Amino acid sequence: TSIRVLQAASREESNLAEFAMPLDEATGVWLSGGQQALLSDRYAGTLVEDKLVALLKQGGVVGGSSAGAAAMSKVMIEQGSDEAIEGQGFDLFQDAIIDQHFLRRNRLNRLIRLSESHPDRLAFGIDEGTALVVQIHKGRLGIIGSSYVLACVPTTESGTRRFEIMKSGDHIDLAGLKSGRVKVSSPAELDSLLSDE
Repeated sequence: TSIRVLQAASREESNLAEFAMPLDEATGVWLSGGQQALLSDRYAGTLVEDKLVALLKQGGVVGGSSAGAAAMSKVMIEQGSDEAIEGQGFDLFQDAIIDQHFLRRNRLNRLIRLSESHPDRLAFGIDEGTALVVQIHKGRLGIIGSSYVLACVPTTESGTRRFEIMKSGDHIDLAGLKSGRVKVSSPAELDSLLSDE
Protein backbone atom coordinates (compact mmCIF):
# COMPACT_ATOMS: atom_id res chain seq x y z
CA THR A 1 0.00 0.00 0.00
CA SER A 2 2.98 2.32 0.32
CA ILE A 3 6.55 2.46 -0.93
CA ARG A 4 9.48 4.44 0.46
CA VAL A 5 12.81 4.83 -1.32
CA LEU A 6 15.83 4.97 0.97
CA GLN A 7 19.19 6.13 -0.32
CA ALA A 8 21.80 7.09 2.22
CA ALA A 9 24.49 9.53 1.22
CA SER A 10 27.00 7.96 3.63
CA ARG A 11 27.53 5.20 6.20
CA GLU A 12 26.96 7.81 8.88
CA GLU A 13 23.47 8.48 7.55
CA SER A 14 22.77 4.70 7.45
CA ASN A 15 23.38 4.63 11.19
CA LEU A 16 20.89 7.38 11.97
CA ALA A 17 17.71 6.15 13.66
CA GLU A 18 15.65 8.69 11.71
CA PHE A 19 16.95 7.41 8.37
CA ALA A 20 16.38 3.72 9.21
CA MET A 21 12.98 4.27 10.87
CA PRO A 22 10.89 3.28 7.79
CA LEU A 23 12.40 -0.21 8.03
CA ASP A 24 10.65 -0.69 11.39
CA GLU A 25 7.28 -0.68 9.67
CA ALA A 26 8.31 -2.36 6.41
CA THR A 27 7.05 -5.81 5.46
CA GLY A 28 9.39 -6.09 2.50
CA VAL A 29 12.59 -4.48 1.23
CA TRP A 30 14.05 -4.60 -2.28
CA LEU A 31 17.78 -4.02 -2.84
CA SER A 32 18.37 -2.61 -6.29
CA GLY A 33 21.02 -3.54 -8.80
CA GLY A 34 24.07 -1.51 -9.70
CA GLN A 35 27.28 -1.94 -7.73
CA GLN A 36 27.31 -4.27 -4.76
CA ALA A 37 30.37 -2.44 -3.42
CA LEU A 38 28.20 0.66 -3.05
CA LEU A 39 25.55 -1.28 -1.11
CA SER A 40 28.27 -2.73 1.09
CA ASP A 41 30.07 0.57 1.68
CA ARG A 42 26.88 2.42 2.59
CA TYR A 43 24.87 -0.17 4.51
CA ALA A 44 26.75 -3.34 5.58
CA GLY A 45 27.42 -3.38 9.31
CA THR A 46 25.16 -0.40 9.97
CA LEU A 47 21.80 0.15 11.62
CA VAL A 48 20.19 -0.51 8.23
CA GLU A 49 21.61 -4.05 8.18
CA ASP A 50 20.41 -4.59 11.76
CA LYS A 51 16.90 -3.56 10.69
CA LEU A 52 16.99 -5.91 7.69
CA VAL A 53 17.96 -8.82 9.93
CA ALA A 54 15.13 -7.91 12.32
CA LEU A 55 12.68 -7.74 9.42
CA LEU A 56 13.54 -11.29 8.36
CA LYS A 57 13.17 -12.55 11.93
CA GLN A 58 9.68 -11.04 12.02
CA GLY A 59 8.67 -12.89 8.86
CA GLY A 60 9.27 -10.06 6.42
CA VAL A 61 10.87 -10.36 2.99
CA VAL A 62 14.16 -8.99 1.68
CA GLY A 63 14.84 -9.38 -2.03
CA GLY A 64 17.26 -8.03 -4.56
CA SER A 65 18.36 -8.17 -8.17
CA SER A 66 21.88 -8.28 -9.55
CA ALA A 67 24.01 -6.35 -7.02
CA GLY A 68 21.15 -6.56 -4.53
CA ALA A 69 21.26 -10.36 -4.76
CA ALA A 70 25.06 -10.54 -4.47
CA ALA A 71 24.97 -8.40 -1.31
CA MET A 72 22.67 -10.82 0.56
CA SER A 73 25.57 -12.86 1.95
CA LYS A 74 28.40 -11.70 4.21
CA VAL A 75 31.00 -13.22 1.89
CA MET A 76 30.25 -11.17 -1.21
CA ILE A 77 31.66 -11.18 -4.71
CA GLU A 78 32.43 -7.51 -5.19
CA GLN A 79 33.74 -7.74 -8.75
CA GLY A 80 36.15 -9.65 -10.99
CA SER A 81 35.70 -11.79 -14.07
CA ASP A 82 37.63 -15.05 -13.62
CA GLU A 83 38.95 -14.31 -10.14
CA ALA A 84 36.49 -12.96 -7.60
CA ILE A 85 37.39 -9.88 -5.61
CA GLU A 86 35.87 -10.52 -2.22
CA GLY A 87 33.92 -7.93 -0.31
CA GLN A 88 31.59 -7.93 2.68
CA GLY A 89 27.86 -7.91 2.15
CA PHE A 90 24.91 -8.32 4.47
CA ASP A 91 24.64 -11.36 6.70
CA LEU A 92 21.06 -12.09 5.60
CA PHE A 93 21.60 -15.49 3.97
CA GLN A 94 24.12 -16.98 6.38
CA ASP A 95 26.75 -19.53 5.35
CA ALA A 96 26.23 -18.76 1.66
CA ILE A 97 27.86 -17.03 -1.29
CA ILE A 98 25.74 -15.64 -4.11
CA ASP A 99 26.73 -14.81 -7.67
CA GLN A 100 24.40 -13.40 -10.33
CA HIS A 101 24.11 -13.19 -14.14
CA PHE A 102 25.71 -16.58 -13.70
CA LEU A 103 25.39 -18.63 -16.88
CA ARG A 104 24.92 -15.63 -19.15
CA ARG A 105 28.27 -14.18 -18.08
CA ASN A 106 30.06 -17.52 -17.56
CA ARG A 107 30.93 -16.98 -13.91
CA LEU A 108 31.47 -20.59 -12.85
CA ASN A 109 35.22 -20.28 -12.32
CA ARG A 110 35.02 -17.24 -10.07
CA LEU A 111 32.32 -18.84 -7.93
CA ILE A 112 34.30 -22.07 -7.55
CA ARG A 113 37.50 -20.23 -6.67
CA LEU A 114 35.87 -18.08 -4.04
CA SER A 115 33.99 -21.03 -2.57
CA GLU A 116 37.30 -22.90 -2.22
CA SER A 117 38.39 -20.13 0.15
CA HIS A 118 35.20 -20.67 2.18
CA PRO A 119 34.69 -24.45 2.15
CA ASP A 120 31.94 -24.34 4.79
CA ARG A 121 29.60 -22.20 2.66
CA LEU A 122 27.04 -23.11 0.03
CA ALA A 123 27.66 -21.13 -3.14
CA PHE A 124 24.82 -20.25 -5.52
CA GLY A 125 25.10 -19.00 -9.09
CA ILE A 126 21.80 -17.42 -10.14
CA ASP A 127 21.22 -16.88 -13.83
CA GLU A 128 19.37 -13.97 -15.40
CA GLY A 129 15.58 -14.11 -15.40
CA THR A 130 15.67 -16.47 -12.42
CA ALA A 131 15.25 -16.13 -8.66
CA LEU A 132 16.46 -18.17 -5.71
CA VAL A 133 13.74 -17.94 -3.06
CA VAL A 134 15.11 -18.64 0.43
CA GLN A 135 12.68 -19.32 3.26
CA ILE A 136 15.16 -19.01 6.10
CA HIS A 137 12.72 -19.83 8.91
CA LYS A 138 11.59 -23.01 7.10
CA GLY A 139 15.03 -24.01 5.82
CA ARG A 140 13.69 -24.26 2.28
CA LEU A 141 14.83 -23.11 -1.15
CA GLY A 142 12.70 -22.59 -4.23
CA ILE A 143 13.45 -21.60 -7.79
CA ILE A 144 11.32 -19.45 -10.08
CA GLY A 145 12.08 -18.06 -13.51
CA SER A 146 13.27 -19.04 -16.95
CA SER A 147 16.79 -20.37 -16.33
CA TYR A 148 18.77 -22.14 -13.59
CA VAL A 149 20.49 -21.79 -10.26
CA LEU A 150 23.69 -23.75 -9.76
CA ALA A 151 24.52 -24.80 -6.19
CA CYS A 152 28.14 -25.55 -5.32
CA VAL A 153 27.78 -27.76 -2.26
CA PRO A 154 30.57 -28.74 0.17
CA THR A 155 30.58 -32.36 1.23
CA THR A 156 31.67 -33.19 4.74
CA GLU A 157 33.23 -36.64 4.23
CA SER A 158 35.69 -36.02 1.40
CA GLY A 159 36.12 -32.27 1.45
CA THR A 160 35.28 -32.15 -2.26
CA ARG A 161 32.40 -30.20 -3.71
CA ARG A 162 29.46 -31.32 -5.74
CA PHE A 163 27.23 -29.32 -8.03
CA GLU A 164 23.45 -29.31 -8.20
CA ILE A 165 21.32 -27.71 -10.88
CA MET A 166 18.06 -26.25 -9.65
CA LYS A 167 15.35 -25.18 -12.06
CA SER A 168 12.02 -23.43 -11.89
CA GLY A 169 9.55 -25.29 -9.72
CA ASP A 170 12.20 -27.06 -7.62
CA HIS A 171 11.71 -26.95 -3.84
CA ILE A 172 14.70 -28.08 -1.83
CA ASP A 173 15.38 -28.69 1.85
CA LEU A 174 18.42 -26.58 2.74
CA ALA A 175 19.78 -28.96 5.40
CA GLY A 176 19.30 -31.89 3.03
CA LEU A 177 21.16 -30.07 0.27
CA LYS A 178 24.08 -29.39 2.60
CA SER A 179 24.24 -32.96 3.92
CA GLY A 180 23.89 -34.67 0.56
CA ARG A 181 20.55 -36.29 1.37
CA VAL A 182 18.93 -34.15 -1.33
CA LYS A 183 20.34 -34.36 -4.82
CA VAL A 184 18.71 -32.17 -7.39
CA SER A 185 20.50 -32.97 -10.62
CA SER A 186 22.47 -35.71 -12.30
CA PRO A 187 26.10 -35.33 -13.47
CA ALA A 188 24.87 -35.62 -17.06
CA GLU A 189 22.56 -32.63 -16.55
CA LEU A 190 25.45 -30.59 -15.18
CA ASP A 191 27.78 -31.51 -18.05
CA SER A 192 25.08 -30.64 -20.57
CA LEU A 193 24.26 -27.32 -18.94
CA LEU A 194 27.88 -26.17 -18.63
CA SER A 195 28.84 -27.31 -22.12
CA ASP A 196 25.95 -25.29 -23.57
CA GLU A 197 27.36 -22.18 -22.00
